Amino acid sequence: MTEEMNTEMLEDFVYPKMNEVYTGTVMKVDREEAFIHIGSKQEVILPKKEAAGFFVEDLREVLQVGDQFEVVVIQTKDGVKVSKIKLENQRKWEDIKQKYAAGERVNAQIREVVKGGLIADIGLRAFIPASMISNHFVKDLKQYIGQELQFQIVELDEKKNKIILSRRELLIAEEQQKKKTRLSEIHVGDILEGTVNRLTNFGAFVDLGGIDGLLHVSQLSYEKVTSLNDIVQIGQPIKVKVIHVDPETKKVGLSLKALQTHPWIVNSESIRAGQVLEGTVVKFMDFGAFVELAPHVEGLLHVSQISEKPVKKPTDALQMGQKVTVKVRSIDRASRKISLSMVEVQKDLEKAEIEKYKAQLNEEHAHVSLGDVFGDMLKDLR
Repeated sequence: MTEEMNTEMLEDFVYPKMNEVYTGTVMKVDREEAFIHIGSKQEVILPKKEAAGFFVEDLREVLQVGDQFEVVVIQTKDGVKVSKIKLENQRKWEDIKQKYAAGERVNAQIREVVKGGLIADIGLRAFIPASMISNHFVKDLKQYIGQELQFQIVELDEKKNKIILSRRELLIAEEQQKKKTRLSEIHVGDILEGTVNRLTNFGAFVDLGGIDGLLHVSQLSYEKVTSLNDIVQIGQPIKVKVIHVDPETKKVGLSLKALQTHPWIVNSESIRAGQVLEGTVVKFMDFGAFVELAPHVEGLLHVSQISEKPVKKPTDALQMGQKVTVKVRSIDRASRKISLSMVEVQKDLEKAEIEKYKAQLNEEHAHVSLGDVFGDMLKDLR
């Protein structure tokens, strides 16, 4: 070989320099490292962590002999080592910084559970605090491993190689939008199917599909409710009627008893105008007293109908819980109103007494003849 040829070959050799970028070709690859030709006298080493990051077990899964890509020199002493991922990460960091500045979401695959949260792969290693994986407490974080989910970048520090992601804000925003959409679909009077998801001392919350409605204890039944669990249980499917919608507060009021037949209708079926019934005084007003004739069926006994004598206040003549006999003056089933009278009962009694007395007189007179009455007078005339 001539001296001229040796000089040309030496000129073709590359002498790797720190931080210099070269195009390399994979000459050999095993589990932990690859040997790369970059034009130097000897092949350089590409360690696994510099080729594929933290999430690859076997380098042969991602590299093959003959692959070409750019690398940067990261070590020249004690053997030349290069990095593929360092260059890629620089580009990825630029992309991530742009997305962070624009407030864009990123897709990330959950790789492992660590103390305090999760590690995700977004091309770069990112951390998700346990409190930020959901909008509610999650006991078992392992369920997320392998899942690819959307996240918001909440903290970024390239110098510290620190990326923190959160899914909580996205879920809260999605939930609010879902509630807004669902709320616009709900109207007073709608009959909906839902699921009881929470019980409180003032009622039950029902999931209507994206939004909760309150089934207040007063709307559970026409009967007195001593325990919510007697009527509803968590997880129970239930049909309810919408009685209130507030777009501002996003509150929905529900009723179960609105779907039930009102006890007044059932218990008043046999009541007719003109009937005389026994009832119980249950409430006083300035203008009269309310008398319960049957469960959930009350009639108004106006102050003018309590007695034939003038009564200023119903409490002057009646007591709470007092049993009274009343006559049904009228009944309005459409408005569920009944008008009662004690005066008419008294008048009917007086009228009955008079009729009875007249009947007795007529019966007595029916057995008396003219002779019995005028007998002696007739004798004298003879």
